[in-house]
Amino acid sequence: MSLFIMLKEPTAAVTPTFPFKTTLSLEPLIDYWRAGEESQNVGVAMLARAVSEQVANADWSRGTITDLKLLECNCDLVEALMLAVFPPASFDTDIAGAIAPFQRHSFYHTPRFAEVLLNPSKSIKQPLNIDMRTLEVYTTRMAYQLILEKIYGVHLPLQGTIIFTVPDYSIGLYRHYGVEFNSTFVQIRVHGDKPELTPQQLDQLARNPHRADLWQQMLPPSTLSWWVLTFCT
Repeated sequence: MSLFIMLKEPTAAVTPTFPFKTTLSLEPLIDYWRAGEESQNVGVAMLARAVSEQVANADWSRGTITDLKLLECNCDLVEALMLAVFPPASFDTDIAGAIAPFQRHSFYHTPRFAEVLLNPSKSIKQPLNIDMRTLEVYTTRMAYQLILEKIYGVHLPLQGTIIFTVPDYSIGLYRHYGVEFNSTFVQIRVHGDKPELTPQQLDQLARNPHRADLWQQMLPPSTLSWWVLTFCT
């Protein structure tokens, strides 16, 4: 007789070493719908105008959002804005969630995302196959690659899917999920002048994606911050 014991998922600690300041805002989603008002598709334009009317009556939705309870207490507007990312037809079957940039708390998600990847406090579970330090290294590297793309126009192959192994207690087995981060609505703010990088320095960064010391030297975290939100699928 063999005995099979499932490990509990580790308790996720607050990320202590992610070097950038991050804030949450709905502004890029609002801009998306505002642009949609000019769509040649009559139906899309009508929907966009309806969403914009809701935004006009919700001052809380503008600028930086620090109180996540505002998102939970104003679900009609949040759901309307999220139509840009979450298709209603597949909402009950998709595994997708919205989080602040490079954070763990999900303020909007599909039922399957909550079932698979969230703990009771709505934070993303710590996967069994990745320790906290490795996850920090991954997210920091991904952040720097996005900086190079969005600020300097240098496109590097992103690290791609990260595999999360989480227990499924209902069947007594482990499940493995490929998690992708959608940065469409992520914005990077430069404080002061953008760090000037020569073509040689940009090439050096591109050839050394694992050299965190080199990236932090050329792109000091104090000069950059992350704004808005990220989607996990």
